[in-house]
Amino acid sequence: IKSKIALLVVVVVVLLVVANFVSSYHRYRTRTRKQDELLIRDALAHVPHGKGWYPEDTEVLKSITLPRWQAKYGGGASSSEIDRLGDIWLPPRLPIADDIRTLEYGVLFCGSGPMKFAKNGIVPTIQYYRQTLGIRDASERAALRKKGVYSGGSRQGFALVAKRAFIEEDGPLKDVVSFFDAVYFVEDLPKYSFEWKNQTNSTALIKATKVHTMASAPFDTTIMLDFDSFPCQPDFGLPLLEIFRNSDIGFANVVSEMGYVKDSRHFLGEHSSAVVVLNMKSIRTRLLLALYIQAFHLQGELEFVQKGRSRGQRDQPALKVALQAMAESFQTKDGQLLGIPNDSVRDVISKHNLGFIQHSDFNPLVCRPLTHKGTKGECSQDSSCVIAHKKMPQQQDLPEAVAAEPTIKLKLFGIGFKKTGTTSLDSIFHYVMDHMGGSRPPDSERVRAMNNLMRGEDPTGALTLAEKHHYFQDSPWCNEPQRLYRQLVSIYPTSKFILTVREPNKWYNSVRESNKCPSKNGKICGERKMEKYRDIFNANSTSREDFISAFEEHNLAIRDFFLRELKQPDRLLEIDLTDEKYRDGVGWAIVCDFVGLSMQQCPTQDFPHENKSKSHRGKSMEKAPLNSSSNYT
Repeated sequence: IKSKIALLVVVVVVLLVVANFVSSYHRYRTRTRKQDELLIRDALAHVPHGKGWYPEDTEVLKSITLPRWQAKYGGGASSSEIDRLGDIWLPPRLPIADDIRTLEYGVLFCGSGPMKFAKNGIVPTIQYYRQTLGIRDASERAALRKKGVYSGGSRQGFALVAKRAFIEEDGPLKDVVSFFDAVYFVEDLPKYSFEWKNQTNSTALIKATKVHTMASAPFDTTIMLDFDSFPCQPDFGLPLLEIFRNSDIGFANVVSEMGYVKDSRHFLGEHSSAVVVLNMKSIRTRLLLALYIQAFHLQGELEFVQKGRSRGQRDQPALKVALQAMAESFQTKDGQLLGIPNDSVRDVISKHNLGFIQHSDFNPLVCRPLTHKGTKGECSQDSSCVIAHKKMPQQQDLPEAVAAEPTIKLKLFGIGFKKTGTTSLDSIFHYVMDHMGGSRPPDSERVRAMNNLMRGEDPTGALTLAEKHHYFQDSPWCNEPQRLYRQLVSIYPTSKFILTVREPNKWYNSVRESNKCPSKNGKICGERKMEKYRDIFNANSTSREDFISAFEEHNLAIRDFFLRELKQPDRLLEIDLTDEKYRDGVGWAIVCDFVGLSMQQCPTQDFPHENKSKSHRGKSMEKAPLNSSSNYT
């Protein structure tokens, strides 16, 4: 009996604990839901006047009817594309080469309006991409990709839709069209399988062109930018795609507080259309874009019928309505759940098992000056901005890894250990120097700086050389105990570094072979020279095991520093000059892209081969072909 009573007591206690936990959790969830609701209502209250949800928007949503597909309006980006969903019409995509369409992402611009805009708006923006961001023209990007080089510029495509008059004959864009992988005329945009009751007025024609261009985006992953949206870095698309992932559409909220709104009320406020990312492989995205076109033109019809009430034809309200049409539910600001004003879209979603629209928000990566708490709202080292809207960044505004210093030539430091091809790298630097200017320190001064460093003196001598010249390799720049590269990255924010590497055992064999004592030579050699190398490499001994261990630790430390600590991997190029994959100009393309040489200036043959003899030093690279991979110095 006592044991049964004890068991009963235990059961009662457990039940009381569980009940208390459930009650506490319920109170917590209730409190959390109330807090969430307060945040949502506060966010909706911050939506500026004219950018929320209005009766006109409901009228447009009610009036949407999905157009039916007709054969005469067919088309698409390629023969494998469809331009319909059953009998529902989808906007056909602009045609583009498959290798461009399937790039990591493509950037799409729409240029419409007066000739003055082309001259004062479009041209300066493209020059910003070219000169400040250092993104190459289409032919050079294609040449890099052909060599297998996918860098910040070559991994992305660029396309332009513009008025014919902007480009043909003496148009203001004639000198910038070479930047684009594809150029389309506004007049040749795809035709649509329905007629509009109203003619879009002239003031809304620019917006209409933008809407139609977006709906026909050619790239599988398209980033559509306004010409007053300025990236802060060459590979600006990557941070956006990290957030975008499996979404159908991505954009920035008009107010950052809307990020708190996770239900369909998110679409009761407008989004900025200055930066829009589209997954054009998604049928949901293309259906959304068909609705986007509908909503935009229906705004014009309502404006005609209800003069004085409508806010006119704008792209942001139309996108808001299209998003709401494909949302899971329709709610008022206070969270009241209403019936969807138009069931035709939901019937199509259900019939084809599409699911509801998936979107991403890019705040605060996309920002305007002085609009985001805790940031400057513009490109800068301490800002989260990836794209600045409404303000073209100056060079001093950009993060240090991107900004150019016009008064200082590019500085290149070879920081690979001796016998990894450092002499060959010196010959490469000579070629670059011939085309880009600058100088390299005399060997006598370099050796003096190395000896001073190895005697335990401070690095003043080496740093003085770095100040005077532009191209550096071998010791003291590769000395492991001092790791000068850690200072140099800060002293010269635009400097770049080349880590030459090699298969460890072949590297050690080369070190041993090069330090053998010839029959007649007064220079340090043999074990004395190996001991000197041991000091440079910071190895425990001259054994194969200790040398290779120091070699691998050196390379690992450099990779870790640039990738994880500095977080500027684009400033480091790691390359094995002996690797067969870099033959036939492939290696040169990688180096030229890294240092900023045009593809026209870039050699198309193998890397130079240099051994201990200095007879080839300084010669043109076209006269110094790669002979073998066994004696790299």
